[in-house]
Amino acid sequence: MEFQRPEMGVHEETRTCQLCHKVFEARMATVMGRKYGPSYCPECSATQEDDESVRQEREGLQDALRKRWVKECGLHPLYWDKTFESWETRRQLSEKVAICLSYADSFPVDSIPFKHPSLWLYSKKSGLGKTHMAAAVMHRIIIRWNGEPEGAACPVRYETGPSLQLRVRRSYNLLRDPDVWEETEADIYDALRGVPLLVLDDVGDTQKEPASDNSRRVYFHIIDQRYSDGLPVFLCSNVDMKGLEKVMGAATVDRLREMVRIGHELTADKSYREIIKFRSIESEGLV
Repeated sequence: MEFQRPEMGVHEETRTCQLCHKVFEARMATVMGRKYGPSYCPECSATQEDDESVRQEREGLQDALRKRWVKECGLHPLYWDKTFESWETRRQLSEKVAICLSYADSFPVDSIPFKHPSLWLYSKKSGLGKTHMAAAVMHRIIIRWNGEPEGAACPVRYETGPSLQLRVRRSYNLLRDPDVWEETEADIYDALRGVPLLVLDDVGDTQKEPASDNSRRVYFHIIDQRYSDGLPVFLCSNVDMKGLEKVMGAATVDRLREMVRIGHELTADKSYREIIKFRSIESEGLV
């Protein structure tokens, strides 16, 4: 039997555009018996290329914005890379990590989270990873955001209770220079208002922030504002609701109970810092 070489070459062929269905003349190439050529007419091909260029530019702007938000959302630099992926698995906390992951994945990023439930993480023991979990939720929400870059605002904000109280007290400076801008108490509240998810960390520990009429007033204003606007909070504390009442006030905690619905207590034999310390000592041959 005589061997036949596969057909190869270039030729013109009349084709129908798959987009606009117009008939056009296409330059086709035949390689090893298979035909290759355009599926779209020249006009639609140009449009497709423009659309792809616009899409790539939009994705580049979104990615740059996400990276900027991580550094501007209030998280300390130590937590800029703390995600669910970087979490060091601790068997006793895997259920709580799953709850936080589910919360982050269900959080509405393309609409106002009106009446979306709040989340409360509580542990008597320090160092179990509440801040890491909060940071992981914030990272996840930022990554899931897929809106238009122009005019977009960060969907999350991180604050600690003690630092908020300090900023408010600092705003009471009676010796203000009229020619120099200084943050006022109203500025602080305005910056927190409207943020889709406000994370409040280290709340209620009297060793870090003393209970006072002023602390209760500050917390009431923040929580009552979010309660009235129907916006959620992510609360992390080392005290239970009764302990929170001392620093935040009964009226504030009453609103939190309605917003949170279910709180989650973290328990583990060792804190993350204790585990890391033990590993370091072990690696140095000190045990």
